Amino acid sequence: MVFSNRDFVNLRAEAGLGLLNEGVLIAKGVRVERPNLTAEALVVDLKGREALAYGRFSLTEGQRILRASNPSAKLLLRFGFGRLRAETHVPAGHRLFRYLGKL
Repeated sequence: MVFSNRDFVNLRAEAGLGLLNEGVLIAKGVRVERPNLTAEALVVDLKGREALAYGRFSLTEGQRILRASNPSAKLLLRFGFGRLRAETHVPAGHRLFRYLGKL
C-alpha cells in the first residue's frame, strides 16, 4: 500500500485498510519518507490530523530521534500549524487504540 497527503509523504505499508466513512487509515509494516518514520503499526486519523504508531518505531525529525524497541510502545503524532508534535505518553483511552485490532 502507498499513501500520501499533507502530513505523510510516501507512506508505504506491507498491509493497509482504509475506513473511508471514519476517515481512518490503518497500516502495518510502515515506512514514511516525511516525516522520517518506521513503525510496526500506524493508525492515521485523516480528519483530526493525528496518528498513533504502535509497537517498535523510529522517528527522525531534524536532530531529534525517537526510538522504541518495545513491542507495546506508543507514539502519538499531531500535525498542525506547519509543525509535528510527537508524544510518547499516550492516554490509555485514546480513541485511535480501538482501530489497532482491525488489520
